Amino acid sequence: TLSYEADVTSSTTDIFLFNYKATSEITVQDSTLDLLVNKVDNSDPLIIGEQVTYTITVENRGPSDSENVQAIDTLPPNFLQFDGVVASDGGVCTPTDTSAPPDGTIDQVICEWALVRDGEERTMDITMTGLAKGTARNEVEISSREIEAEVVGGPVLEGPEANNVASENTTITTRTELAAVSKTALAADGTTVITEVDAEEDFFFDLVFEVQNGPGLREADDVMLVVLLPDGVTLRAL
Repeated sequence: TLSYEADVTSSTTDIFLFNYKATSEITVQDSTLDLLVNKVDNSDPLIIGEQVTYTITVENRGPSDSENVQAIDTLPPNFLQFDGVVASDGGVCTPTDTSAPPDGTIDQVICEWALVRDGEERTMDITMTGLAKGTARNEVEISSREIEAEVVGGPVLEGPEANNVASENTTITTRTELAAVSKTALAADGTTVITEVDAEEDFFFDLVFEVQNGPGLREADDVMLVVLLPDGVTLRAL
């Protein structure tokens, strides 16, 4: 509780001696609020060499305003390369290489806003390029003056904690082109090419397909071959 006291004086004789002073009190309450963070990617799966943008949204659900709000994004190693970041509403962003010793790779981005009022949102867009196949996990955590001010056993200024973190998984894959090269009927010896066969006589279909070469094309994963048999033919073996 803050107490304010004011006195008034004058060179003129005051006939009322008891009304020259006034006191006022105001109660200052702890801020209470709920900050929430969310993250989405705009391309999944992502082709190696192409870009993905992660949009991170920080929301203040109030009822108090929040000061010194930070979004701390940990970038996934190995699979993606950092290209740039843009923050809304005058946010200041710092891309950082946190490795020891530094290796020149940006692996963390922190964006800060001095004030996020009750009901307002802030966003940051991080653009990255796919480098290698795999699943990249991108994680973000938020902080603020209220979160940092909390102490064990003290009042809860911000909560719940569960919505102060968010993550997004992105699958990075290659671009490929599969092509059927040939389909040939062979006699039961497996080598003689045939164009007709007697009823109840065994024969083979020799199927050949390949991964095409070309700019940006690479290997194919999890390839599945589907063969539609003509009427009157029974599959005996593969």
